[in-house]
Amino acid sequence: MMNRERLDGCASESRKLGNIVDSPYSTDRFLASVLLGALVGWLASVGVDYLRLHLSLGKGFDSRLAIEVAVSACLLLPRPLLMKTVFRSRRNLFMRDVDVNAMLKGRVVGIAGGIWVGATVNSVLF
Repeated sequence: MMNRERLDGCASESRKLGNIVDSPYSTDRFLASVLLGALVGWLASVGVDYLRLHLSLGKGFDSRLAIEVAVSACLLLPRPLLMKTVFRSRRNLFMRDVDVNAMLKGRVVGIAGGIWVGATVNSVLF
């Protein structure tokens, strides 16, 4: 009897707090987007630093960072933004607005993480 009361208390507590993540599909979209954003951000960072060595792109860190962010954003953000606005009627039936928001947030976090990892690794390599 005591275990049953404890389980009922936990269930009511979780109902009070609400769900942290809306669905497992949103979580999958978020994590996949973080990994994709990190990979593209890191590759953009490597590419800009490689071009800086061979083309003397500039010495300023802020201009390199702006180029890396712009390249990564241009590669990753159009699809979720278009799915949120223009292609809303043509997207998959099972993809909700929450999933598109999770994808967009994941890509932004991934870009920031990828550029940070790229700057860290490139400081050792280049």
